[in-house]
Amino acid sequence: MKTETSKLRILFFISYFAEALFNAFVALFFKSVGFEGTELGILVAIIPIGSMIGNFLFHKLARNIKRNLIIIRIACAIEFIAVGLIGLKHSFLFYCILTSIYAILDNPMFTLLDGVGVEIANEEHKVYASVRVFGSIGYMVACLVNTFLLKILNDNFAIIFAISGVFFLFSSVYTFLINTDVVVERKEDTAFKYHYFKDKNFVLFILFYILCFSTTVIGSTYGSVYYQGLGMSNSEWSFANVYRVLVEVI
Repeated sequence: MKTETSKLRILFFISYFAEALFNAFVALFFKSVGFEGTELGILVAIIPIGSMIGNFLFHKLARNIKRNLIIIRIACAIEFIAVGLIGLKHSFLFYCILTSIYAILDNPMFTLLDGVGVEIANEEHKVYASVRVFGSIGYMVACLVNTFLLKILNDNFAIIFAISGVFFLFSSVYTFLINTDVVVERKEDTAFKYHYFKDKNFVLFILFYILCFSTTVIGSTYGSVYYQGLGMSNSEWSFANVYRVLVEVI
């Protein structure tokens, strides 16, 4: 009989597999359809900005593990639609809208998934890292698969993003198999503590967090365009990500 942590390992693998096929290549896609300079910068910058907005909104919605799993389910289903549509040709404005939807949902969804994973792993007396590592493995496997897909499909991102969307849909459906009853619900105060902003150290930490988060997200997306400019092919960039995540797994 599968434990809930065993099911979570599969969910982490599937969801991060979906994430890798899209997030690591979205900037390359925008460049391939003709966006340069300011327009490309705006599309890439939407991702960290949307993530921060999404995290604030999800904080307001999150209450307990059952509700969080429902939010994850809905977010994955919407990402299935958004990611699939982004692979098609649209106007700059429509790309901005679709990217905003993806950005607002994606990072906060994975944050909630981490929370669900921690809660269930603790209840079943498992080490959370043994669950989370399957997300990294899923990301690594997706990049490895994409190394060959990009060559076979002649850099057809529309098909790759469609595959990513299907895996997001799988993730949404798979959440129905997770039994949250194993977790003893604890009452938590989720109200936003505005008085924290009176603490200068807290404000400095928030600014530092925003800077680090934005730099990391922009680096992971815009980095692909930079290396392409140095002569690296899309499939080589995908394989480079395999090495990067392999170090993380190790």
